[in-house]
Amino acid sequence: AHRIELEMQNDELRRTRDDLEAARERYFDLYENAPVGYCTLDGDGTILQANLTAARLLGVPRAALTGRGVNRAILPADRDIFHVHYLSLFEARAPQAFELRMVRAGEVPFWARLETCVVEDPGRGALCRVAISDVSDRYAATAATTRSEARFRRLFDESPACLALVDGDGMIQELNQSMLELLAMRKEDLMGLDFAQIAGWIGARPGVDVDAFQRRLD
Repeated sequence: AHRIELEMQNDELRRTRDDLEAARERYFDLYENAPVGYCTLDGDGTILQANLTAARLLGVPRAALTGRGVNRAILPADRDIFHVHYLSLFEARAPQAFELRMVRAGEVPFWARLETCVVEDPGRGALCRVAISDVSDRYAATAATTRSEARFRRLFDESPACLALVDGDGMIQELNQSMLELLAMRKEDLMGLDFAQIAGWIGARPGVDVDAFQRRLD
């Protein structure tokens, strides 16, 4: 009976060990290969631990990250952004999220979003957990949109044709310089007016087809 009981206990220990091993493997997959970089920092900003994704993001072997200050991975011009949020994080103990430029070894800087929180470690005290995401694509898309808008604005403003933008109700949203010169009026006096109201003024100008304007409104 004693032997049977020991065998049952051994079986239970083996199952527990197998469950722990399976949990460890799941943790490895979730932590090491997460779509964002994870780092643990001490109060001075020294990297204590980093996952494989963080190492790939920064272009540095993971072993080389441990023990170095996270400042070395931040563009010098943006380090003050990190310091301000890091101090606030430990003072308020409230999560912080901010964006700055980080440096990938051998490449141009990239925009990163950092999400940080404070955790208590029994042996080390207050530590920082930080998740790092590469958001360069969003910044590139925003920059492309800004450039496109600037080109449109320049073409609109500098066009020799008289141009007006109206909303679905026919209210004036924008006028270019040629239109203002045609009307001999200031933009601030025309914005928000019903374009149909000034059609007569336009029609009074030589060479202007007011019916064409009205058809565009209709």
